[in-house]
Amino acid sequence: MATRTKRLRQLIDLQQKLKAIHETRHAGYLRDAALAKAEADDLARRARETSPLADLFPGLYERRVARALERKAEMDDLAEKEARKVAAEEARTDVVRRNYRDAVRHDERANAEREILEILARAPKK
Repeated sequence: MATRTKRLRQLIDLQQKLKAIHETRHAGYLRDAALAKAEADDLARRARETSPLADLFPGLYERRVARALERKAEMDDLAEKEARKVAAEEARTDVVRRNYRDAVRHDERANAEREILEILARAPKK
């Protein structure tokens, strides 16, 4: 039975690592979304200012702002998907932890029963 608890412990460790990966990716997507939003705001501000470039290429600024907002929406969507993956990993980990605790209790009970049987076997018979 010790091998079952060992395997469950390894599975918990693996799932925690997967959860950390998803959390890191989620944070990266949120960061990229914030950068895209900042870029869109900056480009929109520049387009409103009286600048020779904005007057020469008004469509360029609009397209770049639109692309930045599309990138922000895409990153928000990816961040949401990663958040769902984090929640799923957490749920899986909870199930495995419960199974791990059950396996540990079972091992402890089996060891206690074995010790009792050994004690009874060693007891002098009358």
